[in-house]
Amino acid sequence: MKTSFMEMFGMSCPIAQAPMGRCAPPEMAAAVANAGGLGMMGVSWDSLETIEDHFRVLSTLTNKDIVFNFCLEMDQDARIQLALDHGVKTISLFWGDATPHVNRIKSAGAKVISSVGSVEDAKRDLDAGVDALCVQGFEAGGHVYSTTGALSLIPAVADLAGDVPLIAAGGFVDGRGLAAALTLGAGAVWMGTRFLASKESFAHPDYVKAILEAGHDCTVSTELFDLTWPDAPHRVIRNSTFDAWEAQGGQTKGADRPGHGEVVAYRGDEPMYRYDESGPNAGMTGNVEALALYAGQSVGMIHDVKGCAEIVDDVVSEAEALLGRSLRS
Repeated sequence: MKTSFMEMFGMSCPIAQAPMGRCAPPEMAAAVANAGGLGMMGVSWDSLETIEDHFRVLSTLTNKDIVFNFCLEMDQDARIQLALDHGVKTISLFWGDATPHVNRIKSAGAKVISSVGSVEDAKRDLDAGVDALCVQGFEAGGHVYSTTGALSLIPAVADLAGDVPLIAAGGFVDGRGLAAALTLGAGAVWMGTRFLASKESFAHPDYVKAILEAGHDCTVSTELFDLTWPDAPHRVIRNSTFDAWEAQGGQTKGADRPGHGEVVAYRGDEPMYRYDESGPNAGMTGNVEALALYAGQSVGMIHDVKGCAEIVDDVVSEAEALLGRSLRS
């Protein structure tokens, strides 16, 4: 069986790996793509030189198409153009109106996946001519502008989208979630937190440990980690920074927050400050637990570290058993 989303993006199973910046290196994207899913690179904050390096590494790891994702909160024109110059076949747009970018991307021969958090967002981007929608529910980890859960949002957008294929994001970590998403009208699931606990992940070991030890009620939706991206809601695992802020009343902002301006970790020689929105990646030193530990609400269902290919196979196999049909082609 192939869903319309799988057909459009050349997938042999309905799993995509979310773009998670430095924690999701080329090795992760290539491993998911080689397993039949959709691998992604989140390069919104990377220099053009770093993106060139990603292309060089990817060329040694896979011949599959890799999606490049861009956050529209900042100017992405040069990065998008570089991706198009390299022949990227799919561009993923997040956190903003896709309309100004769609014609340019499609004129270059690439497809557009836009992430939406409401029916209104979906209508806008459908009118702009995007090829597919990522429907992100409130349960998702990382930056999330939806206020609606995936259970309600996916079918609402599916009713609006018609033949435009959907991929579901927001708390999907296993075959039960995949089966549910397909039943609700999506053609695949977009998983982030589960792949952070993978052998190919570049998340810091302490971050992975926090994921594996997390309970079912340990994430919070907040705007706390905001030094360079203010007023952007995100979902994280509760940590010492959040607990100290909450103990103070959970209302203070900026310099009035406990420990504001304090260096808690280092990425090489670069200081990482408390309330920085960067997630802790491998190689950082210091108290990385105090940084933003992005995770979806289903983090409490993750108990082990596996290779990306094994994760893909496990999720698809479980969903196949529940649905009584093959999800691979």
